[in-house]
Amino acid sequence: MTKTIEYSIIPSEIAFHALTTSLYTDRLKAPVREILSNAIDAHNRAKNARAIEIKVPTALDPQFRIRDFGTGLAKEDMHRLYSSLFSSDKNLVRDNEVGGFGVGAKSPFAYTDAFTVESYFNGTHTIYSAFMEGAKAPTLLELFQETTNEPNGLAVSYPVTKKDQAARHAIVKKEVT
Repeated sequence: MTKTIEYSIIPSEIAFHALTTSLYTDRLKAPVREILSNAIDAHNRAKNARAIEIKVPTALDPQFRIRDFGTGLAKEDMHRLYSSLFSSDKNLVRDNEVGGFGVGAKSPFAYTDAFTVESYFNGTHTIYSAFMEGAKAPTLLELFQETTNEPNGLAVSYPVTKKDQAARHAIVKKEVT
């Protein structure tokens, strides 16, 4: 008698490393493409024509930042989507959206060990830090929460090394046009 065995993924440091850090061949370009795609999807979902804000790094402020004005994420959704691989709210039937595998939001880990996500949702602004501690799995930490009048959406930011700043400018220009 033949026995079939289903494959599975064991949550481990190796799995997290492979699916966040090693997944992308172009570690400089991948986070720009993934975060911008998520921002475009969020705008489409919210039916918002407002421009997505993109801040490129400079010598004085090395942070790369994309701020969308989409639907934003409630705290529960933020926790579910940013602290779990393969957790996505795009795997529902939405033909006009990119992605859906639940790894793009974690793509800054391909470039850096830490990034910031700000959620603006229904009058609440919450700041999170996503970071790697050594070889361990990524961690999501809520840093701050306040009431805000800002419109819904997300902002994702991370530092860019001085040597990569010019390349980041070129990547953003290419991705946006």
